[in-house]
Amino acid sequence: MVVSVLVLISIFLPVTLTLVLNVEAVQNVIVKRASAFATEYLGTRVEVGRIDLDLFSRVRVTDFYVEDHAQDTILYVERAWASIRSLNIAEDGLLLGMAKAENGEFNLRELEDGELNIRPIVGRLQRPDAKGNFRMVIGNIDASGLTFRYERLEHRDPEYGIDYYDMEIADIDVEIDDFSVDKARVWADIRSLSAREKSGFIIGNLTTKFLVDMGEIAFEEFALTTPTSHIVVPEFRLLGGDWTRYKEFIHNVKMVGRVENSSLSTDDLAYFAPAMRTWKTSVSGVDASFDGVVSNFEGVVSRATIAERVRRWQRLGLRVCLIGAHRSMS
Repeated sequence: MVVSVLVLISIFLPVTLTLVLNVEAVQNVIVKRASAFATEYLGTRVEVGRIDLDLFSRVRVTDFYVEDHAQDTILYVERAWASIRSLNIAEDGLLLGMAKAENGEFNLRELEDGELNIRPIVGRLQRPDAKGNFRMVIGNIDASGLTFRYERLEHRDPEYGIDYYDMEIADIDVEIDDFSVDKARVWADIRSLSAREKSGFIIGNLTTKFLVDMGEIAFEEFALTTPTSHIVVPEFRLLGGDWTRYKEFIHNVKMVGRVENSSLSTDDLAYFAPAMRTWKTSVSGVDASFDGVVSNFEGVVSRATIAERVRRWQRLGLRVCLIGAHRSMS
């Protein structure tokens, strides 16, 4: 009899709790408290449309919204699901086994004071007190229909190519393993990513492992495929020293890396260097290294094949190739 009672309790109690949690009145309380907690934790307005829980520690959130200090949207996700491993944020952080998201946007904008809208939130997470020791680990992320925007107060509006002061990357579909955030330190393994920039540049697939920490962005095993190019970069680093230097990216942030056995089309490069728009050339078997800021960028190409011929250079001055990009950004 005791065993039977325990079995009944173990089955019906979770079911009952799940049903209770989905009652509208209970939902209102959960959503209100979750929004209030997130608002206090991040120091900015956070709203949640609905939260659903099931028997297996899975949660579904709809209409998740985060506002910046200028009362504009910094983050919005229409639908998200996650399996929870631990909610003991004070000790373990937020641990999720998997997470899925559909139809979201992340807007990174420069405010009137010259700071990026995300800076106050990042500062909140970096505080030395308990509330700022934020840690999150997600085993697997599968997201689709995302949009990323980066906007400065002043746009450059080039005739062709990417406006680095007003970028919009849409139709982002991405799969990520081992995503981790520890205060402001982020690392992950991108298994696949596809997207398109509003200029017309298309990412067919991108894979890489990356680390973001203290003004440095490091990529390993980077591979990018577009409709006309395939680029393999074993290692690539953006070295700013401090995040404030990224505001003047083309002058302050050093790019260091090497390219191996890659094929490049000037049609793709023209989105970044408009002066190459009329070249209509493809290069294959490229081995190269590069080191410098965009405004004074040079590289060494050790091998490349153009029109069935192998050509070798001791040094290639990329400043000429990138002059169109420099003009569009400076």
